[in-house]
Amino acid sequence: MERQAKEILEYESYQVPGLLQIEEYARAIVSSVRPTLSEDTIERAVALRMTRQQILEPDSTVPLDQDNAPRLWTIIDESALNRAVGSSNIMKAQREHLATMARRPNITIQIIPNAEGATCAFGRAFAVLIPRNKNSSVVYFEDVDTARYVRDRDEVSRYLLLFDHLRASALNDRQSIELIKGDAK
Repeated sequence: MERQAKEILEYESYQVPGLLQIEEYARAIVSSVRPTLSEDTIERAVALRMTRQQILEPDSTVPLDQDNAPRLWTIIDESALNRAVGSSNIMKAQREHLATMARRPNITIQIIPNAEGATCAFGRAFAVLIPRNKNSSVVYFEDVDTARYVRDRDEVSRYLLLFDHLRASALNDRQSIELIKGDAK
């Protein structure tokens, strides 16, 4: 569904969103989330995550005025940036990657500072996928061993409203980049 999206609105409280993870960070996350998987299975999951990120790149076969890379707007709780995933070197590289990605014209990254306290989503990660075609938007939830899509228009509208409230709680683009870079360890 991400490939058909013109816009992806994502909130994450625990980890850096998959579309913005570097390979080493993704490997550490997949290894911790799926401790019973073989090394081969973990590597396939990491490769799939890295392949998913290709949607953020404009299609070079499409004229420049018809850029088909989706707009990604992601809101991340500061606690996800402070959680040690892998090693301090991995976290430093992940933060640098986030700061670089946040400068792309089709990507917005906002951070909700810890000082903001509890938010309206109560830490429940979700993504709203808004398609290019006339189909309805969907909300996507990912759990440890499953994923769920919600297509009910009222539910989708509720999550769009939640996303707007999260946006209002987050730092602006510049402040978010400063926090991402300034707290790098």
